[in-house]
Amino acid sequence: MREPPPTTDKQRLRRQLRARRQRVPEDQRQVIAERAAIQLLELPGWRRATHVAGYLATREEFDCGPLLLAAQRAGKQTFLPDMAPGTTLQFRRYSAGDSLRKARYGIFQPMQTAAAVPVSALDIMLLPLVAWNAHGVRLGMGAGYYDRALCREKPGLLVGLGYDCQEYDNLPYDSWDVPLDYVVTGSRLVRCMRN
Repeated sequence: MREPPPTTDKQRLRRQLRARRQRVPEDQRQVIAERAAIQLLELPGWRRATHVAGYLATREEFDCGPLLLAAQRAGKQTFLPDMAPGTTLQFRRYSAGDSLRKARYGIFQPMQTAAAVPVSALDIMLLPLVAWNAHGVRLGMGAGYYDRALCREKPGLLVGLGYDCQEYDNLPYDSWDVPLDYVVTGSRLVRCMRN
């Protein structure tokens, strides 16, 4: 697939790369997510992990649901992000079937009564992304929730979930960006090679 011309304008780049993500056919999205759940079992540290954070995907994001279910079936505690007032991101306990509340950007989150854990208590964090590269650079939606949470403390492993078509070599990188350790695409488990 031809890459869009290099740009330092993150907003323009996000639009271009979100368009790629939106072109993934609906009937393939679930198949890819199921394959990714199997790939997760190959992730180093998976067996001993006890706390796994994921997210509930918006319509265009990579579906994390099968991966969360795989973690729950393996006896792991799962957590979802909670956009606290302001720009703080917390992670609250979540199990399939728990009550959820609709929050900012139409994202469903655990109830505020669900137990919260610090980011450093998470063994694996699964992150949505707009684009990624083999060096672990992740381009998100631009609100900075994950960046702010990760600049203070880091989980055991950071794993981006993205389609193959979201790979883009020339992603801009800021000094505060925390690189991914792995990317799961449904066809590959990519170990990120940091510069």
